[in-house]
Amino acid sequence: MGVSKKFLPIRLLLGLVLLSVMVFPSVNATTHTITFTCCEYTPSFLQASVGDTVRWLGSFGAHPLSSTTIPSGAAPFSANSGTSFSYVIQIAGLYNYHCDFHQPSMAGSFNASPSAQYPLVTIRQIQEVSLDSLRLLDTLQRTQTFRWTLQRSPYYQDTTGGYSKYLDVPSMVDFFLINELTRNVDGYRLSSYMYKDRDSKNPKFFLGPVWDFNHGFGNSDYYEASKIEGWQLEYQATNASFMNSDEFQPPFWWKKVFDDPRFRDAAAARWLAMRKGVFATPRIHRFIDSLASHIHEAQQRNFVKWPILSTYVWPNAFIGGSYANEIAYLKTWILFRLDWIDTQLAGRSLSVPQPGTLPLQPELFQNYPNPFNPSTTIRFSIPVAARTRITVHDLLGRSVRTVTDDDWSAGDHELRFDASGLSSGLYYYRITSGPFTQSRPMLLMK
Repeated sequence: MGVSKKFLPIRLLLGLVLLSVMVFPSVNATTHTITFTCCEYTPSFLQASVGDTVRWLGSFGAHPLSSTTIPSGAAPFSANSGTSFSYVIQIAGLYNYHCDFHQPSMAGSFNASPSAQYPLVTIRQIQEVSLDSLRLLDTLQRTQTFRWTLQRSPYYQDTTGGYSKYLDVPSMVDFFLINELTRNVDGYRLSSYMYKDRDSKNPKFFLGPVWDFNHGFGNSDYYEASKIEGWQLEYQATNASFMNSDEFQPPFWWKKVFDDPRFRDAAAARWLAMRKGVFATPRIHRFIDSLASHIHEAQQRNFVKWPILSTYVWPNAFIGGSYANEIAYLKTWILFRLDWIDTQLAGRSLSVPQPGTLPLQPELFQNYPNPFNPSTTIRFSIPVAARTRITVHDLLGRSVRTVTDDDWSAGDHELRFDASGLSSGLYYYRITSGPFTQSRPMLLMK
């Protein structure tokens, strides 16, 4: 009876392993104990053999441990004082590990030599050998290589051997932009996926799919997530309080890729293209309006049964008091966020004319900063000298302040508006210059 050629390499490998176990004498495996406190491992280095057990024993504090080197090291685990985790060494090589909370200062390593009992691999590793499992092992090794490239290699930005060899950069750019537009608290750490096809189709890792934005769009009052200005990724990678108190940290390589000028350039180019399409402000606002209209009757019944519009519900950063105010806040927050990212990735607000040119028509620009407390800058431009009036109105349309009502020369102008004496909330400021009028929202948060 013939033997399938497909399984010959696997059977040959199994035979070699069985032969190695029969030929080489058996030796006793050793258990090595590593204790950890805040903030060191004892011992920080040890010599071991394949087949030995490495046991981490916690004596003080909580320390999530990860192994970051090739061959694959101990599985990630989180241990507190009095708990332990054990790992049976299966592959020879140098293993490095660290505490995710306290890297790079809290780190250790051990070297595993081939043993007489396990000169190749363990029987347990290949009892269920199949082509799929071999592909899985290859993928795991590729994952470790990618991780090592980002953490250890000085050439991680290299276009041929760096992170772009393992990671699909366009998918990472899109993942970054949508999570930054929404300032998603969980986007880089809890609600984050990667996927990969078989190598014959595409050997790279892809970021996505994206999901879980209930802690985005200015809806969270922690980790600065309601602020218009600032990168959420940068906050999570640099804020000491967050890094030392939250056990759910974004992967270290996000910040390293974010700091790569080539990645920034790719993000800027993609942002400019998206702002003309799915990220265009009118398109986003029309979509919000269509959804608000579609669920209008349902929201009425919802807030009759659960009257929470004037109540704080964790982690709301804004309490609107009405459904209309909640929608207005959402649209306004997105408008401000788009404008801030414009200034970061395009080098300037996309709505501001180039310096040294006169505007073709009057224009009222978005105030900055926004939200604000208690003062903000209002910018406007007029193509010819004219009497110009700027007023501030509440949501009922009542005029609450006059910012200016004077003759202004042609060009760009800035005014400082002080909202002292006004209550927190959403306001509109309006410009009237000749026959031209325009209004924009602004948010006062005290």
